[in-house]
Amino acid sequence: MKQSVPRLPKSDPNRGRWWRSQPFRHKVLAGCSLFGLSFVLVLGWIHYQETPLREALRLEGAQQHENALRWAEFYLHGNPSDVQGLALKARLLTVTPAMIGPQQAVEIFDRIGAASIDDLHAFGVAYMRLSHWSRAVPLLQRAVELDPANGLAWYELTTCRMRLGLLNEALESARKYADLPGYRTRGLLLQAAIQNDMTNVEEAVNLHTEILKITPDAKNLMIEPGSFFVQFGTLLAMIGRTEESVAMLERAAVLEPRPYVFVNLGTAHSAAGDVTKAVNAWKYALNLDPSNAQAREALARVSLEDGHPEEGLQLLKGMEQNPAMNSTSAYLFQRLYVVQGDQEKAQEWEERVAKLRKEEERQNSINQFLVRAPRSYWAGVIRAYEYAKQQNWQQAGDLLKEVVAIDDSDPFVQKLLQAVNERGQLPPIDELPLRHF
Repeated sequence: MKQSVPRLPKSDPNRGRWWRSQPFRHKVLAGCSLFGLSFVLVLGWIHYQETPLREALRLEGAQQHENALRWAEFYLHGNPSDVQGLALKARLLTVTPAMIGPQQAVEIFDRIGAASIDDLHAFGVAYMRLSHWSRAVPLLQRAVELDPANGLAWYELTTCRMRLGLLNEALESARKYADLPGYRTRGLLLQAAIQNDMTNVEEAVNLHTEILKITPDAKNLMIEPGSFFVQFGTLLAMIGRTEESVAMLERAAVLEPRPYVFVNLGTAHSAAGDVTKAVNAWKYALNLDPSNAQAREALARVSLEDGHPEEGLQLLKGMEQNPAMNSTSAYLFQRLYVVQGDQEKAQEWEERVAKLRKEEERQNSINQFLVRAPRSYWAGVIRAYEYAKQQNWQQAGDLLKEVVAIDDSDPFVQKLLQAVNERGQLPPIDELPLRHF
């Protein structure tokens, strides 16, 4: 039996006519065109809206920070909650001259967080500019971990560690800073400063010597060449290399003819045994600044040695009540009055010398302790006290939080904490229990 093959139905001649109709196609095409135009317009509007932000970012990259800040603020006027715009504004506030800028930057970053390495770095810099060293350190440390080639962040981290007295850690970061391309001499100079703070004068001298081998004119450092030669000359004098000290300070006097340079030069000449040149240098310093206390004292000592106490006292006139006077200066007054024969005045100054020496011995003990045990409980207390004296209440408070978390029972610490919290008068430093040092 023959199978029947199914037959396909005949095509409907009206099928698809709705699509082939010209009016419908026009409507579809018009709709597509309208949608496309709307999409383009939206993109264009977004592009237009973000023009100020793009311009601010461009100016930030060109280091035109003040102009960039104006564009960022213009953009945020219409987009006040935009995180990218707020982060940009915060970064720019950290590098503008206005002192209110860093505080505003901190407030913004506290609100939105630091989403990028640049934001993290800027957050740390904002705290650094506010002298809130303890808060800056972890941010800058994280910034260099994420971007080890960021020389500026290494320098800033080292600076903060130095301010906190963490000299070993500062030396470590200064060495990493010096290892970066283009930062060798600056890193060596930073290391020299740290070694000097650690009383490693010989090592500081060696580092200065290495710098001069690289750049004999001491250019392209963080300080002017004249200042470099003053530092180097002073360090050389401290270890008894007087002839080299004189040579460095003479170079400094040519480059930077300021009173303090000639005072140091006179001291170097005196140590080398050339009193005439020493006197000439001190007199030149006085010509530049008649009120220079160091030059007046140096010349008064010469007058004393020459047997002219009246001349020496005349040079020191008006300096008797100097609040920054040290025991060496006070002893000069005592000796002048002894030679003059004024026993009553000599006795007064002898008592003053004894008092100043006692204070200096206490301070020397504290300084040595800070270098020896920078992370200890009492080192934190001392640094908090010093920052409170400078009215850096935030940094003092941050340090005290760490201290009282360990032990808040000491009477001196309790008084200090109360003074910092109330922004009030500090307890006398005499109450600091020196037995711990």
